[in-house]
Amino acid sequence: MFEQTFKNIDDALHKEAGCASELDYAEQSSWLLFLKYLDSLEQDKAMEAELEGKSYIFLLDEPYRWASWAAPKGADGKLDHNKALAGDDLRDFVDRKLFPYLHGFKQKASGPNTIEYKIGEIFGEIKNKIHSGYILRDVIDHVDELSFGSQVEKHELSHLYEAKIKNMGNAGRNSGGGFGEDSGVVVIDNFGNGNHRNSENHGKATTPSHDSHDSQNSQSSILIPRGDYQPLLSYQKSEVVYQITYRFCQSFLKKSDRTVDQMVQAARSGKQNIVEGSKAAPTSKEMEIKLTNVARASLEELLEDYRDFLKVRDFPIWDKDSKEALYVRKLGHGNDVSYETYRTFVETRPAEVVANIAICLVHQANYLLDQQLKRLEKDFLKDGGLRERMTKARLQARDQQRLDERRKG
Repeated sequence: MFEQTFKNIDDALHKEAGCASELDYAEQSSWLLFLKYLDSLEQDKAMEAELEGKSYIFLLDEPYRWASWAAPKGADGKLDHNKALAGDDLRDFVDRKLFPYLHGFKQKASGPNTIEYKIGEIFGEIKNKIHSGYILRDVIDHVDELSFGSQVEKHELSHLYEAKIKNMGNAGRNSGGGFGEDSGVVVIDNFGNGNHRNSENHGKATTPSHDSHDSQNSQSSILIPRGDYQPLLSYQKSEVVYQITYRFCQSFLKKSDRTVDQMVQAARSGKQNIVEGSKAAPTSKEMEIKLTNVARASLEELLEDYRDFLKVRDFPIWDKDSKEALYVRKLGHGNDVSYETYRTFVETRPAEVVANIAICLVHQANYLLDQQLKRLEKDFLKDGGLRERMTKARLQARDQQRLDERRKG
């Protein structure tokens, strides 16, 4: 996802005379990554406050925010070249204004454990070594391509950056700069709300672990252990979709509207078929796949109902990369997703907002079901269904019987 972007950044820095080593590449890309991530975090917090009807006070003054000096965007969402600094203007702004401003946070901070103190400390220890404003512009453009909207993206960023530091050997580990192995990854990875390194399972359907007895006998078992559907992220998301849909129909549609029954039934079918498919797994892998497909189709039908609701009323449908959609995705990160995560928004926002929130969640559930189906089909091709397992078990039993007879003889 990010590997090519990191390579492009290194290629650009290789042309800079002020960057003579891999250590310089890591340090210079790090302070830019940090400011990009900080801006993304603050934008998310501002959106969260707006949705809750509150105001948000930005940490950085507007001229020093990434979206103002590094990557100002036009109405089309693309870089506004008329506002974007480049060349000597960009270099002078970074050296004479940005770095002194950020370093000043250390003196303003209330204590050493505050974000302000850490920012001030970091930007007091390092300096901008990218002397060409045009190369700096090129690097900034590459950094701006990166997105931090999901746990998966944050994890990959952390993984790639950590690998870069380790590849530098002792030079990187013993650096006195502000973005060495012990600080750069930690600051970028933990600046928001907690450590994101352990997120390999995000977006994947989880399966319950079985005890040692089940594991030891799994090869000879005819009936596979029944799947526990409740830990499945696809089930959790579809349960939330059902809860939101029921309340949406009660609040915004007339009881006589036929759409009410269609939407509620489609939402219920989405979650119920995941449950029934999981229960059918011990005796029929084919049935589990079939019912999971039904769940996927039901949610797709519901998705179209929500879209129709917005279209016929001339309400906007959020773009998948809009700040609103990204914020909804962030709300659902992690395990143990429930309706409570979204209750405040669903019960206080207008119909068009609730419908768009539901659309975001249906997309998430559908993605998870797609991954789940791929896994089920792969397992079926590998292990077969009940008939294949019965045949395999009989053959294993015969082989064991012959082996026992030989030992006795």
